[in-house]
Amino acid sequence: VERRFITIEEPRILEVRSAVRAMNIMVERVRAMFNEQAERIRQLHQEANHDSLTGLANRRFFMGGLVQALAEEEAHAHGALLIVRLHDLAGLNHHLGREKTDAFLQRCASILVETLRSRHGWLAGRLNGADFAILAPGAGADEIWTLAQGLLAEFATLYRHGYTDDSQSALYGFTLYRHGEPSAAVLARADTALLQAG
Repeated sequence: VERRFITIEEPRILEVRSAVRAMNIMVERVRAMFNEQAERIRQLHQEANHDSLTGLANRRFFMGGLVQALAEEEAHAHGALLIVRLHDLAGLNHHLGREKTDAFLQRCASILVETLRSRHGWLAGRLNGADFAILAPGAGADEIWTLAQGLLAEFATLYRHGYTDDSQSALYGFTLYRHGEPSAAVLARADTALLQAG
C-alpha cells in the first residue's frame, strides 16, 4: 500500500532460508505487478486525455482546462483563447497523402509545444482535425497577438521545407476572457474571430 517493497537477507538456518527466499520472490513479483499497473494507468491517462497523433491535449481535456480556468477560485482573473486552423487539411491529405500530412500535423504540434515551453500554466490542444488551440491564462491582447503572428510565421516555414504544398498554411482567431464567464461564450467568440479571419 505504501509502495515499499522490502526484501530480507536470507538467513543461514536452512529451514528458515527457503521461507525467506519465497517471501523475497513474492515481494519482487508484487513490485513488478504494481509497476506494470502504474505504467498501464499512465498509458490509459495519456490515451484518454491526449490526441493520439500529436500528443497534445484532446478536445475533451482542453475544454476541461478552459472550464477550470474560468471557474476555479485560484485561477487568473483574465486570459486568452487562441484557435489556429490549418488551411485546407483535407486538400493536403488528398495531394500529399496521409503519411506526409501526419508529419505536417506533428510538426505543427511540436511548434506549439516549443512556443509554450516557457509559459507556465498555458495549455495547447488539438480540438479536431484542422483546429489547434492555446489556452493562455493571464495573457493580454498584445501578448496573444504576438504569439499568433509567431505561430503563423513558424507554420509558413513548413511550406518552405516541403511539409505542405500550400503557402497559406493556417489562420487564427482569438478572444480574451474574464474569470467567471461561461466557457461556451468564450469558445463562441474565438470561433467567430476565426471565421472573420477566413
